[in-house]
Amino acid sequence: MSPKLERSNQETSNQHALESASANEEEPFTSRKIAVEQASNWATKKRLFAVGKQAFAFISKLARAIVNNIKQRFSNPVLPSNAYRYLARQIVQDLIEVQGGKSLVFSSGTDMRTNSEVLLMLSHFLQDELSSSVLIIDATFKANGLTQLLNLDERQGIMDALSIKDPQPSIDSVIHPIKENISFIASGNSAEHPVPYISEKQARSIIDELTKKFDYVIFQQDQILMDTRYLPFAKSVDLVLLHLEERNTLISNFDEIKEVFADHQIYNTRYLLSER
Repeated sequence: MSPKLERSNQETSNQHALESASANEEEPFTSRKIAVEQASNWATKKRLFAVGKQAFAFISKLARAIVNNIKQRFSNPVLPSNAYRYLARQIVQDLIEVQGGKSLVFSSGTDMRTNSEVLLMLSHFLQDELSSSVLIIDATFKANGLTQLLNLDERQGIMDALSIKDPQPSIDSVIHPIKENISFIASGNSAEHPVPYISEKQARSIIDELTKKFDYVIFQQDQILMDTRYLPFAKSVDLVLLHLEERNTLISNFDEIKEVFADHQIYNTRYLLSER
């Protein structure tokens, strides 16, 4: 073998040795790089886990707060509503010239259960917003109003008092408190004591007697079209609130009610629109 070839082979062997050494030197660097990347990934995972844990804790706390708020609202028999507070203030403005106690008829243009629920809310906020005393009278004469909603069908009421043959019947004995500063007179027993027709003079006498004792006296009535005995009270009170319900009260029915009001010169009316 020639020396030149031997040197070439030797150089080749030396070069391979150098490359092998170089590869061995890079191997620890590569291992360290992988170790650093693994550590970095683990730190990122820990941070993500910590953030996720905090987010879960926040969401859980928020969910508990929402649930507690819902429970608190539904455990309260009366739900606060700005709409009813505004209505109470509007009634004050409408009756600002009336001295002493005020009288209202709460006339229904919808089903009586809905009417009774809205009336209860209104009476609460009249008392709460204005710090006033309120008397509600179920003057439907059929026990299908607030008397039924409160399950007081057996309670003596307005029909029992008015059936007494007295030109000025005292109804103090049938006034029952239902909460602080809110009292109620049930409808009474229509089977035992049917109510005769009441004149405007008698209606005004009853209203005058009650408004001396209460800041607001509210007579609940079914649709004015259904009973002519409603008319003397509607003509004698300071204000008639006609309760209508969206998507329930028919326009034709509303027109008929307005026509009855106009025919009997009942102009002190306001319309209250509610929705389910």
